[in-house]
Amino acid sequence: MTMDWTYPADRTDAGIFEIGRRMAETLGRAPDATRFSYDVREMLRITRMIEAGSRGGRLLTGFQTAQKLSVEAKRYADLLSAGTKVSVWAVGGALPDPGLAGLDYREVGADLLALGNQWFLVSDRPSPIAFVSWELGEPQLFGVGGASQAGKRFVGFVSEDPDVVLVGELR
Repeated sequence: MTMDWTYPADRTDAGIFEIGRRMAETLGRAPDATRFSYDVREMLRITRMIEAGSRGGRLLTGFQTAQKLSVEAKRYADLLSAGTKVSVWAVGGALPDPGLAGLDYREVGADLLALGNQWFLVSDRPSPIAFVSWELGEPQLFGVGGASQAGKRFVGFVSEDPDVVLVGELR
């Protein structure tokens, strides 16, 4: 299954419903066990839950920039040493930390709308789960600083529907 994960160009909160419509069209049904979120604290809690649960499994994640990955290098080095197969999408050159050897790093070009430039996690452990969010705040702040910085705004969803997780594997 393939889907167009590009966020609508107007970058409004309502664009998440277009993503949901595309998901339903791709799946041929409404996705099960899927909920939307606009709360950055909830998104961070879900991120940490997925990271912790993915140990020894497979984790696909978007960091927006290589610099953001470097902030999380210790956490991701621990996941790699636990046997987790980690793939990361981010804007920026080579891996920012030698402790991340074994990480599948996929450099992407800067794009405010593309999923590869966003904050997302997809894992197969302990059961399939996908968290996908788009940064919709001020364009000049995109990928800069922390998620709760003034001028930042995110919209996303969490799904435990195994078919959504397969669609989220960015094939």
